[in-house]
Amino acid sequence: MHGLKSTRYASQTRRTPNLAPEYPANGARIDYYLANPSGEVKLEILDAAGQVVRTFTNAAPAAGGGGRGGGRRGGGLPSALPAKIGMNRFAWDLRYPGGPAGGGDGEGGGFSGVGPLAAPGLYKARLTAGGVTKTESFAVKIDPRVAKDGTTIADLAEQTKFSLKVRDALAEARQLQARVRQAVDAKRGDAAKLQAVLAKLVTKSGPYEDQMFIDQLSNVNREVGGADQKVGASAYERFNQLMKEWVALKADADAALR
Repeated sequence: MHGLKSTRYASQTRRTPNLAPEYPANGARIDYYLANPSGEVKLEILDAAGQVVRTFTNAAPAAGGGGRGGGRRGGGLPSALPAKIGMNRFAWDLRYPGGPAGGGDGEGGGFSGVGPLAAPGLYKARLTAGGVTKTESFAVKIDPRVAKDGTTIADLAEQTKFSLKVRDALAEARQLQARVRQAVDAKRGDAAKLQAVLAKLVTKSGPYEDQMFIDQLSNVNREVGGADQKVGASAYERFNQLMKEWVALKADADAALR
């Protein structure tokens, strides 16, 4: 197995339409040889601390599952490992797992479900197949154009850390939305209070939309992840304010669900 050095590019859209060549999708390409593949083939990406960043297998991905492509900085890469006899190549899109995608339920909260980009640094690819595990190291490097503009690896590491917090908060908010919606549909709990919680969580579609909690949190996610950059003070301030609102929202939901 061979892990190749990869550069984290801020965007793959910096080219003139119809004039520039098409480039391979952004990602760390990992080559491996399978003599006699049978059963599960699993690839784990680990960070420098040995924590698992992402896990892939040769099983077909679940229908509608998010997290492997799309967006201005997305990948569009396959999410299932190839497992044919001989040489195989898989490209990790340099992203953490995404949260649940939004916007398809007619209730606002648009979010692609794509996970944050991993920070530049050292990583390991750990492949397990046929009871044998092999590990190789590789490096993810900063986009030299971004470094030239003054953004540092430390800035991007903090961006990734903060983006993961926003991702997890969005996932928790959508889980609460689902719980409250299920309770309303099943006629459990205090219907009026549950509807009040939903009204604070979810933007009501219409010509003059007043964005609610999930959409506001999605806006922070887009602001933070829109480019390789140092996270601005406004994003921290808005996120902290929303987290204070979140405490009250959860308390209201718990009371209404009793």
